[in-house]
Amino acid sequence: MAYLFIVSELKLESKCLARFHDDLWYKATVVDLHDSGVTVTFDSFQDDPVTLPWEGVVPLSGNCVF
Repeated sequence: MAYLFIVSELKLESKCLARFHDDLWYKATVVDLHDSGVTVTFDSFQDDPVTLPWEGVVPLSGNCVF
């Protein structure tokens, strides 16, 4: 149940950590939400948006510092 609470914090344009294809986590921005996952753009890359399963994205709270 805790996982559902965490992903419910995701909203359009919210910052998150997302798992890239190299299995490392990078800072990203949510651009779309789907029943099956989340579409993000990676802040450090200028690639096209990527759709990931829900477990591939973790919201960043307002008190995280980067």
